[in-house]
Amino acid sequence: MSAWLVNDVILWGCVAAALAVFGALLYSVAAYRHAPQAATDSMELRKAKELAWTLAPIAIMIAAAAPAIKNNDVRAQAEQRLPTIAATIESGKSVAHP
Repeated sequence: MSAWLVNDVILWGCVAAALAVFGALLYSVAAYRHAPQAATDSMELRKAKELAWTLAPIAIMIAAAAPAIKNNDVRAQAEQRLPTIAATIESGKSVAHP
């Protein structure tokens, strides 16, 4: 796959994930806005849940960005080699891959 295709797939995957999360958030706010008071969790359990809900999306986004960053490095290397490749092609020689 080309670097642009990988980036597009990851971008739209991130957009879909963000829409799903925000949709679930809005649904939860609307559906449980007037719910009767429930017994609350202990402070430590609430902190653990908040931490998990914060770190999970961050980990997903970092994992999704890793291939794009790798492909960006490949693209930069290719752009540096373009003048050499173009001169080689014009001379009729074959292009060696690193």
